[in-house]
Amino acid sequence: MPLLIDVEAVPDESCDHAIELMAKAYGEGGHDMFRPLENRWARYLCEQFTARMGAITGAIEAALKRFLSGDRGDLQKASEPWLRWDGAEFEAVREHLNMLDADLMTLDDWQLLISWLIQRYLPDGVITSQADFLATRAVLLGKIQVNLQGDHRLTDPMLETLTALLPTRFAEVPLHALTPTELAILHYGRAHAAENIRSVTGQTRHRMATVILEHQQARLFGQREGSWQHASVRLFDEFAITHKDMRRIAVTESGELVNQGYIAATTVGHHVTRIEAYKNTCSFCAGINGKTFEVVAPDAPDKNGDTQIWPGKTNVGRSASPMKRVGDLLVERSKDELWWPAAGVQHPHCRGAWVPVTEKPPAVSQQFFDMLQDTLNKV
Repeated sequence: MPLLIDVEAVPDESCDHAIELMAKAYGEGGHDMFRPLENRWARYLCEQFTARMGAITGAIEAALKRFLSGDRGDLQKASEPWLRWDGAEFEAVREHLNMLDADLMTLDDWQLLISWLIQRYLPDGVITSQADFLATRAVLLGKIQVNLQGDHRLTDPMLETLTALLPTRFAEVPLHALTPTELAILHYGRAHAAENIRSVTGQTRHRMATVILEHQQARLFGQREGSWQHASVRLFDEFAITHKDMRRIAVTESGELVNQGYIAATTVGHHVTRIEAYKNTCSFCAGINGKTFEVVAPDAPDKNGDTQIWPGKTNVGRSASPMKRVGDLLVERSKDELWWPAAGVQHPHCRGAWVPVTEKPPAVSQQFFDMLQDTLNKV
């Protein structure tokens, strides 16, 4: 039986935001986000980035555990100048924290500890370098896919090794190795990934601070939840959320940039097919699975969003919800407001990929070519 919700008294913007979130949640469905990517060209980069960010958040968690157990050896000087707020301030905070007893820590002490750990292990310099790593390798992999996708000698282990050998910084990419369009995708992707990492970092800090506030309140009222042991269990639970958030970034951004890089490196006029055949595919992605698109230039006039694809084509500013609030009514959105086939991923957690359309050789009849393609599709 369908659930009916009365939204008459809900403000228009709040109503639209809510139904948009529900549409996205329904569309994305259930996910095993740690399942390896089906897109082999982005798979190993996704795992590499997950491991790198997992090592950082794991180091913060381990440092917090050691601190609460009384081991302050982890609170050492930062080894790199850019890993600290300010040299004198960083050292003063470190010395202050080293003298604290967890049972006597004030609210300010707890918040200072959280901020110190974030600044020590995940400052802006680290965030920027990790985003650079992800964007640089992703765009290069998209270009490599265009050039090597037909080489059947390239096995998955070889592709994993190849991914590991690619430059980790944009500064290491040879001059003129990328076209201006590919460079634009790399620069945008790097900034976008960095902003997402900063957002997760801020959310982690906020959730941990909330736990501390509630811990201090329980402590003031003499409740058992006021012990630091109880607070530490809740703090460590927050890291599970952070690990999932970082994995979402790995899956989404690696797929986005590899696919965008692939389209950017594909010759204008060629045709590509979207593959969205994997577990828990949403209805939108299932609808474009196997669909063929013509690659056109980003500045091509009169582009057709239904049949053409171009570098930079995304669903930013478009809606997953077919309805919107207008006055007292829910009305259907116009076609130009809804999601369309994007060049990268269609939405967070999307695992789609591009493959080339096999062109018929001049000496082969159309009937034989069609029969062969039909047979291959069945395989």
